Amino acid sequence: MYDLTAFSLKDMTACGAALRQMGDGAASMEEAAQKMVRYLYDHLVDAERERAAALVRFFITKPYDELNDELQQHVKMLLGKPPHDPALKCQTLLATIGDNPEWHSRHNSRYYKVHPLSKEIVDANPMFAQVSEIFGIVLEQAVQRDPDLVLNLAHEAYNILHVVDARDNQYVPDQADFVIPYGIKSVLVMFSLLPSGNIFTVVIFAKVAVSRELIDYFRPLTLNVKMAVLPFDDTAVFST
Repeated sequence: MYDLTAFSLKDMTACGAALRQMGDGAASMEEAAQKMVRYLYDHLVDAERERAAALVRFFITKPYDELNDELQQHVKMLLGKPPHDPALKCQTLLATIGDNPEWHSRHNSRYYKVHPLSKEIVDANPMFAQVSEIFGIVLEQAVQRDPDLVLNLAHEAYNILHVVDARDNQYVPDQADFVIPYGIKSVLVMFSLLPSGNIFTVVIFAKVAVSRELIDYFRPLTLNVKMAVLPFDDTAVFST
């Protein structure tokens, strides 16, 4: 178990080693991702050894034309029409686990199952607005890919987004239905670019306050997650 309020170098090493092995024996990125979110959900605790995460999710960007019919229909609902560019990248929920039983399957998601990364959707989403400076050109790459830049980013970008206080924070949606009733205090987001040009994102909604001083210990975990899902990049992404 790892105390999320006092995450240490020792915790980083042990947790990273475990995450790195989550791809072993998996048949798809979805299967590996589900193992990772379950591991984080079960092993991140507070000072009293109680579960510290209310919800852990794994997203991957995928081109619209590589999504199944269910996900494409959801994108068309959000945009009001099919995207002009069939290669438009979409932020796609791949794995999820949390305190609410409805969060135990990506297929149950009514809203966050997939988001097209069009300018309109990105500009309207407060979390995307919050990460604009951190994502920087990475987010632009998800919308319009530059092959020369992707090569560099694939090796260098192991990034963290940290929302210290989620309560009444304009960048964390669903305050009344999610943040307040589930006691969300901080949000951690790990993200990086894969060689395919797709971006994976791990989001941890924590029920404890996570201080800025601990964030550097989470950055290397992003690399461990990347190594676990790398064998499935742009090949066996979905289980079904």
